[in-house]
Amino acid sequence: MRRIYYASSTGSDMNDGLSPENPIRTIKAAMQKGFSSGNDLRLVAGSVFEETIILDGLDDVSVGLYGTGQAVIKPKNGNGMEVRNSKNISVFGIKFIGQGWEICNESKGIDIKDSMHVRLENLEATGFHKFGINITTCEHVDVLGCYAHENGLAGIHTHGEKDENARRCKHIRIAHCKANDNPGDWTVMRNHSGNGIVLSGTHHGVVEFCEAAGNGWGQRQHYVNGPVGMWACCGCYDVVFRYCIGRHNRTQPGAVDGDGFDIDGEVENGVIEYCYSYGNEGAGYLYCEFWGDHSGKNWRNNHNRYSVSFADDTRIGDYGALAISSPYEVPMEKLYVHRNFFCANKSAAIYNRDLKPQVKDIHITENVLITGGEEAITNKTGHALIVENNTEIRDTTVQAEVLKHAPEITNPRQLKNLPIFEMLENGTCAKAIREGRYEDLFKTNPPVIARSATTKQSSLDCFASLNDLKLTGGTSSSDGFRHTTVFPTLPGHRLFELRLYDMDLEGCVQSGDVRLSYDSIKPGISTRLKGAGSEVSTPIPWWADRRRLVVRVSARLTSPDTVACLFLRHENGKPEERVYLHGNVSEYHITTLSFLPEDKWDDPGKIVGVRIESGTGAVLVHSIEVQELPKNAEWADPSESELCLDDFRQFGDVYEEDGKLILGGQGAGLVRLGNIGNSDALLSRIQGEGFVQLNNNFQLYS
Repeated sequence: MRRIYYASSTGSDMNDGLSPENPIRTIKAAMQKGFSSGNDLRLVAGSVFEETIILDGLDDVSVGLYGTGQAVIKPKNGNGMEVRNSKNISVFGIKFIGQGWEICNESKGIDIKDSMHVRLENLEATGFHKFGINITTCEHVDVLGCYAHENGLAGIHTHGEKDENARRCKHIRIAHCKANDNPGDWTVMRNHSGNGIVLSGTHHGVVEFCEAAGNGWGQRQHYVNGPVGMWACCGCYDVVFRYCIGRHNRTQPGAVDGDGFDIDGEVENGVIEYCYSYGNEGAGYLYCEFWGDHSGKNWRNNHNRYSVSFADDTRIGDYGALAISSPYEVPMEKLYVHRNFFCANKSAAIYNRDLKPQVKDIHITENVLITGGEEAITNKTGHALIVENNTEIRDTTVQAEVLKHAPEITNPRQLKNLPIFEMLENGTCAKAIREGRYEDLFKTNPPVIARSATTKQSSLDCFASLNDLKLTGGTSSSDGFRHTTVFPTLPGHRLFELRLYDMDLEGCVQSGDVRLSYDSIKPGISTRLKGAGSEVSTPIPWWADRRRLVVRVSARLTSPDTVACLFLRHENGKPEERVYLHGNVSEYHITTLSFLPEDKWDDPGKIVGVRIESGTGAVLVHSIEVQELPKNAEWADPSESELCLDDFRQFGDVYEEDGKLILGGQGAGLVRLGNIGNSDALLSRIQGEGFVQLNNNFQLYS
């Protein structure tokens, strides 16, 4: 039987700890009273525990906050939390406080090693000597809504073992996090420290909607390198930084780096896209290959696209908005710098140095490059560079206008509202600059929190990216080189789940007072509805015809007088179906509604969502899930092993293998797949941006 243990600094270790009214005083006592796999630990809000949480060899365990407020782990010395050889672990809503980053005691806020399927949500880690959050040789880890600040070596760090055959971190997602003001490690005298977010030895990782700011000011070494806001190195494969901000990062006087972003040594298939960099002492974006033997990999096939840099390189000099460097005679090949906006501060926009003969295929294409009179690209005729169709503007007036209009954004979600990214995509950015329309580049449109209910949307816009799909649907596997996700069509599988934060909201119809919020009852970002008529909803994919489906919504009411429902709206005029949310205001509840869709040719579509009908309170919606239920005689249909996807927006490669549709790898695009049927000809992969029309019919399971 699953048990919940409650701990409070005002409790007693003589209590059994099985209710909030009878809490245990120490976490150690909870472990001694039978806490094991399948149990949960809740720390009562307002408590401070001067000890370390240790989870070793456990399965299916959650540790989190109970009540409204904050619970603090403040160890007298050492780590705040250790997770070892465990799986299916959830940690949420706790603040970890160390003895101070300058106290050299090797401490880490949250240290996770050799574990799988770990979710860290709405945590704060500050004042630790090494890392706020450290993840070593783990797989399938989500770090969501966390704040790591004033730690020594780095805010958030992933790490794999060295050498080609060593274990790696795999399938890591870091989203909606801030890693700010991590100064440096005073014990590190001949290497970098004071980083924001670092991916090291990691395969298949994504960092999105994060900020790294003000890091690196306290590091001591100045021999070789320096800290960076966000970066990847040491054998990373298939990693992405997207919709992130790197600003005001620093380095030691006399040292180098202090960059916003960096794809560094031994990284393959790394992408920086839709990112925003400004005010860094070094480059906005650095692409560098050092000499090392961490992984046996070579630096190759990396991308910088649709990104912005202005007012960077404030102190180092000769770095520019983007710097490319390979000081050692080791291979470095295939870099694609495409459709970026770089406004240099005091040197070239793109600075190339130390490019050895082993450097090949550096493609610099269709960028907007602005300087105050200096050349836009140094060493433009070098052996490695392919420079095509860039707009180069060497004008102090233009440079000053850009710096005047470019906003110093600190919330990564606001990047979605900047028109410059769309203008970089469609190639109209240079035209706006020539016409002096600087305000058109950077005017911050109001957040899109309301849409017309009649807006036509793609069936699967609710999926933000392949990374989300890895976590919420399909069967994932990896051969060490390529991650694949196979989407089954047999009954009993979840079709999709929306956790209502980040880009998921773009797949939803929203109206009324709809906004994002943090909730201390279930920490993390949720969608807040307030006011009669407010709703958030999403379409049911049309290909889900003739399947028995159930919609599950996880939500809670903030006031007992609030009346709200989970609804199913038919767009063919049929009466709406609804079931009302229930439960007390201090807990989340699951509300379900099941139905059988009609044939897709007769039914133009359905919308599911949550709506407030009356009341003064709000509704906090954490997730909407649509699942196909197991087949029985009543629901049997001969075609339910077939599936057709239309307008599938995804992040990855698409191809067919052994009769299954496979999504994997990296890149981005829009894929159209044809009608249900047999096919032996569908074999396609998307590399980079693009649109592919696949007219062949296919069947997922032959």
